[in-house]
Amino acid sequence: MATGTRGCGYRIRGAVYLETKLGPFGQPIENFLIDSPQVIDPNALGMRPRGMTPLLREDATHLLDWVGAEGYPNVADFIEEARRKGISRRVLPSLLGDLTPESRLLLVHPRASVRNAVDFWYALANGARAGYPTVPCPSAIRGDVNHPNMVGPALKLDTLPDEWTIPQPWCLGCCWHDLIGKPDGEQVLATVGDVSYHGWPRPEVTSAVEYQPALFMAVPITSIAVIRDPDDADKVNKLFSQVQDLLNGLPAYLEDA
Repeated sequence: MATGTRGCGYRIRGAVYLETKLGPFGQPIENFLIDSPQVIDPNALGMRPRGMTPLLREDATHLLDWVGAEGYPNVADFIEEARRKGISRRVLPSLLGDLTPESRLLLVHPRASVRNAVDFWYALANGARAGYPTVPCPSAIRGDVNHPNMVGPALKLDTLPDEWTIPQPWCLGCCWHDLIGKPDGEQVLATVGDVSYHGWPRPEVTSAVEYQPALFMAVPITSIAVIRDPDDADKVNKLFSQVQDLLNGLPAYLEDA
């Protein structure tokens, strides 16, 4: 697991983390993105502003995880960090007992969907942003031919405005055209932890952009990590043993912060 600082800071000694690790034969991150993002009602699902919320389904127990805008102002922040470092999210040991290899970590961000998507795309078209969409939508990268047809204005700028149907689903690729960061020419340099990447600022949308919390990524849990603490090795070793006893088919490792 790649070390260094993340949008949520450094990993804490003696804490437990869910991991989705990178590998030489792994799939592109686009294969794990939910596009269009699935709008949710956090209150109806019992989601907490911090921590994870179990979601019981017939196939397995999954974990909903709220990615806070404090650490990750942009949805793309989390995606670009995961692309380079994999995923490491702190979890309470009490949530581990129901997890299996079929469990998934479901990521939610408060800005992962835009209700008035057509207004956003119309602003991009009017702004004549060169090469739009410069960042292809994740569904197109995966070869999903249906999604670009659904979000026609996102990829077919010759469509007349009066032919656009409301509501249109949001395209996750447009998040790279709505970045908060440091101006860098016509682009924006966004930084999260020690990861930096380029995108574009929000176009001049005539109406207010209406963000909605939505699921934007679903990833397998490849392992559980307990972070070493040289100052209290006995306590960490005891916790590691407890974690191993709780797990059902998932590997656990002692790792450095």
